[in-house]
Amino acid sequence: MRHIAQGSCALALSLAALPTAGQVRSAIPPWAAERVRGWSVSRYDAAGNQQWTGKRWDQATWGDQLAEARNRVRNAQDRRAALWALTAWPVDQWDATALKTGGAEAAHFLYQRGYRQSGKDPYAYLGSPDRVERPWTHGLGLHLDKGAWRFQWIPSPALFTQAGSTTLPKGMEQAAQPGVLIHLKQLRPGLGKLVTLAGGAGAAANGASTGLVPALAQGSRLGFAVRHLEPWLKQASPALEPLANREAWVLHYGTEREGGRNLQGTLVFIPGDLPTRTQLMMALLKLNPLSSGARSRVVKWSGPGAATEVQQLRGSGGVFHLIQKAEGTWISDREAPLRALLFPGAEPTLGERQEWARVALAAMAPDTELSFWVAPRIGADAAFETQAIRRRLANAQQGTWPNPFVAKAAPRHWGPDRGPGRGSHRETGGGDPARG
Repeated sequence: MRHIAQGSCALALSLAALPTAGQVRSAIPPWAAERVRGWSVSRYDAAGNQQWTGKRWDQATWGDQLAEARNRVRNAQDRRAALWALTAWPVDQWDATALKTGGAEAAHFLYQRGYRQSGKDPYAYLGSPDRVERPWTHGLGLHLDKGAWRFQWIPSPALFTQAGSTTLPKGMEQAAQPGVLIHLKQLRPGLGKLVTLAGGAGAAANGASTGLVPALAQGSRLGFAVRHLEPWLKQASPALEPLANREAWVLHYGTEREGGRNLQGTLVFIPGDLPTRTQLMMALLKLNPLSSGARSRVVKWSGPGAATEVQQLRGSGGVFHLIQKAEGTWISDREAPLRALLFPGAEPTLGERQEWARVALAAMAPDTELSFWVAPRIGADAAFETQAIRRRLANAQQGTWPNPFVAKAAPRHWGPDRGPGRGSHRETGGGDPARG
């Protein structure tokens, strides 16, 4: 009887250690829970071969669910949902598999949750702090200071010479990571300068310049964003007019990143409260919904695990969607970007790209009128974050030094056995810039 009682106690303890359905639902965000519930669960033998069971997630045993979630980490489309699902189990049951098959995304996910490996270096799983991986470029920026433009290159973290400390305004970390990020000290004047620079209306009259800055501004990604913003200058609702001279952040979404939703559109964030004039005008518009001019109405949006009310303003330029939050006001010309903010999905947020934001915002000065950054489709991702975090934890910085041989990049004279450019290593430059 004593052995039976001991066995019963051991069974009860083991069952208590397993996650319950309620724990799984509460541990992961609604979008991930919704995706996981749609999975078909298979069994996997010791060699990793898949055996179909025909069971849905809620019908499978805990052991089969754990195996399925660990296996789906290798799939980029399911990785983020699978990592969230795995948090229902003790981390030592899945961390090694996730780090092996999930790459930088899994490493960054674990770091954000305070994960430390056993051993001398608890953050070794973040990778090497000084290995230069492709892509070498993770973003480009332009900054306007007192009429002069400055160019910014965001390189691989292994090439950092200094780390930034500036962070995004509170509330912006909830937004999905955009392809183009713009900061305007004043909304309307800043948009006007961008449109002119990118060859929009008024560029010809003002004599559009040539060179690196206009070439970058007129490029396929930023050029499209600026041309997309041009109607905001001319056709915005009159209710938004009092916001013309407010500080603003513009987030533009073009082609979606892998695994995310199609978020094409533009999202504008105005820090702080709305002006009284704007609030009054929107209230008056709601009182007269049958007017022939701009109109305002409140609609209810529903998403995974939540519902909220959004104000819609209709003017000659179309419908603008607006919501006021504690940190500021969000305005979007299309539903998708604002829905991604209110009902987060699988796409990474700016809060998950804090290291990239620190580097980008470090180039802003107090008198910078306008800044914009273009993030490449490949790059500015979890791999950038993990290496930047690793370097910051190790206090590693790329060394810089003056090179006295730069002026001798080519020989000064022709020799009998030396053609042009056949200088020695000493003449063509010194140390390896990737070292240090």
